[in-house]
Amino acid sequence: MKQKLAKLWQRQRSRIIALLFVLVFGGLGTYLLLESHAATPSTGVETENGTVSTAAGTVNDSTASGGKAIKFGPGNGAGNLVWDDEFNGTSVDTAKWTVWDTTLSYDAEYNTSRPQNLFEQNGILTERALRESYGGRSYTSAYLNTIGKQNFGVGYAYEIRAKTPTQPNTSAGIWPAFWLRSNETPAEVDIGEWYGTPQPADPSNHSNKVTITVHSDTTGGTTDTKDGYDAPFDTLFSAGAAPWNAFHTYRCEVASDGYRFYIDGTLVHSVLLKDKPWIATGLGGTWNMRLNLQIGLAGKWAGAPDANTIFPADFQVDYVRIYKL
Repeated sequence: MKQKLAKLWQRQRSRIIALLFVLVFGGLGTYLLLESHAATPSTGVETENGTVSTAAGTVNDSTASGGKAIKFGPGNGAGNLVWDDEFNGTSVDTAKWTVWDTTLSYDAEYNTSRPQNLFEQNGILTERALRESYGGRSYTSAYLNTIGKQNFGVGYAYEIRAKTPTQPNTSAGIWPAFWLRSNETPAEVDIGEWYGTPQPADPSNHSNKVTITVHSDTTGGTTDTKDGYDAPFDTLFSAGAAPWNAFHTYRCEVASDGYRFYIDGTLVHSVLLKDKPWIATGLGGTWNMRLNLQIGLAGKWAGAPDANTIFPADFQVDYVRIYKL
C-alpha cells in the first residue's frame, strides 16, 4: 500500500498541490492555471539513476520498477513498457538473463559469471573486463543474453541507457555491444557497438562512433547482406558528454516496415523494407537480446588491447527496456 501511495504521489503530485492551493486560497481560475503549468514538461538533464525531461513533447512518469523515471516521447520511451530490468538488485536476475561462462572464437576474453566481472550496484549493471589469466585466456569479461526468456518481435522497441569504456588512446581492443539476434533466422541487429582506440585491422576507424548494423545472416558464411551506419560522436554529443563520460540512450524500433534507430531520442538511421527488401526475413520472427563486453583479437575487427589499454574496463548499464509500440 505504501508503495502504491508513493507512486500515486509521484504521478499526481503537481495536481494534488494545485488542488490544495485552491482549497486554501480559492479560485477555479487559479487551479486551471496551475493545472496547465503542471502538464507542461520542464527542461532538465538526465541523471544517473533517473530521467528528467529534456525535449518538448516528453513527460516524466516514475512508474518504472525501482522508481526510475520513464521518458515518453517519439523515439525515446514511446510506447507501453512490457519488459525491463532496472538493475536495482545486487546480482543479475537470472529469470531475465542467461549469464555465459564460456569463451568465443572471435574474442580474446573468457566470459564469466563471477562478481569480479559482473555485478549490480546502486541501480547500475557493470560488465567489467580484466587483464588476467583465466581458463587459458589473458582477459575476462561478461556476456548476457535473453535466449528463451523473452520473445518480442515486430511492433516493439528495444532500449538501453549506458556508458562505455571506449575513451580515446587508452581503450584499444575494448568492444561493448547491445544487439538483437533472431530466434528463428540468422538475422542480427546491432543497436550499438562501441570500439576503443582504432587498430590497423579497422581501416574505416569505428572509434568515436556508434556503429549500427542490420545483418541478414551472421552464421559466418558469405551470404550476409548488411546495412551499416556509424553515428559520429561529434555531431551527437556535446563537449564532455561522450559515451565514456556520460550515460546515453540507444534504441531500436522494430516495425512492420523496418528498423529505426535513435540516440538520446533523435532518429539517426533507418533501414526500411521498401529500400532493403532483404530485411523481410528478420522482420518475420522474434528476437533475443545480447549485452556483452568483448575484448578483440589481434588482426581482427576490434583489434587487441595494447600496453595503453586501461583495465578494469567497465561497461555500465542503467537499464534495458522493451516497449510495445
